[in-house]
Amino acid sequence: MGFISMEKKLIFLMTVFLLQTVSLYPQKMYNENKTKLDNIKAQIEKKNKELENYVEKYEKILIDINKIKTSNKNIDEKKKVLNNTLIKLQEQIKETKLKYDLLKQDYNELLKEINSDMTSLYLSRFQNSYFYDTNQIVMDIIKRNIIIEKSNFAKAIDYKTKIFSNSLTELSENKNKYSKAISRAENELKKNQKQLKLSQKELLSTNKRLTKLRAEIDELNKSANELNNLMKKIEKSSPYKKNMSEKIPIPKNSLPWPVKGEIVKKFGREYVEDLKTWLINDGIRIKSSVVSDVRPVMNGKVVYSGKFRGFGNVVIVDHGNNIYSTYGFMESIYVSNGVAVNETTVIGRTGSDLRNIDGKIDNVLYFEIRNGEDALNPVDYLK
Repeated sequence: MGFISMEKKLIFLMTVFLLQTVSLYPQKMYNENKTKLDNIKAQIEKKNKELENYVEKYEKILIDINKIKTSNKNIDEKKKVLNNTLIKLQEQIKETKLKYDLLKQDYNELLKEINSDMTSLYLSRFQNSYFYDTNQIVMDIIKRNIIIEKSNFAKAIDYKTKIFSNSLTELSENKNKYSKAISRAENELKKNQKQLKLSQKELLSTNKRLTKLRAEIDELNKSANELNNLMKKIEKSSPYKKNMSEKIPIPKNSLPWPVKGEIVKKFGREYVEDLKTWLINDGIRIKSSVVSDVRPVMNGKVVYSGKFRGFGNVVIVDHGNNIYSTYGFMESIYVSNGVAVNETTVIGRTGSDLRNIDGKIDNVLYFEIRNGEDALNPVDYLK
């Protein structure tokens, strides 16, 4: 019951604060929020275009991957055919080589026989020169015929041997050709596999970016809807009233820094190259080297303490005389609504800016000073 009661009080105080603020400067706040809404719409349009490009890229990568897979399949089939042909060629080479060796052997033996027969025929003439009769003549004729027949057979064997030799040369050349073709196919397959891995990696990266883009667009749409709702409330609020304090009751360069660090986002107009548009910063972002305590810049009273979309944990302090200071992106809050604070009070600790266009910033504080309806440049008033 106590928690619910406190929650109701916080909601009531926040509502009162917002209504007071809206009633104080509805027209200017409307214009500022319209500018913010236009900026968000520009971001949404930019993100949508990027989304379209990534979807197109995603589809193209899928097509490329399918082409590579089809190419790999064709190369595998071609490689199988080449390997089968190479095996047959090797068998033919082996068989032809065997026949060639046998013919060569027969040819050499036949040449020896022919040489032996011719020598025998030549010597027989001298041995029987005084007793050379009819039978000897017949025998010589028979030997000569046998020599002629063997010579013709030797020529036939030599011709076939040359044919087999040419076949062996041709088969060897074909073997080399098919071996090179297989090597090229294997290299192409390796190249495709490498490209496939790269494409699959790129596909995964693109898919992650698509998921992130959709989430960013969804978040921007939510912010745009909230701003639209706020602007509708402003339109229904009380008529515009002039600033209650023409003179700002704060001396220049008199306030302590809410946290030690450096300014990473300046006050005022900022041109964002990626979005090709101008953004309006009503405050500054201060980055500390480590998570640091945050302290108010003046005495005052906490009028809001809690979460606010886009700014994380937020504390708003009313310093009187229509001066307010806002502290956002805090990791944690140590004060509650209605608490009186001074320059030594720790109201929270620096946190992270998750919505920064250039990426997440850690140990950062969003700091804003307002004089009624006007956002002031904090740098002019900090020491």
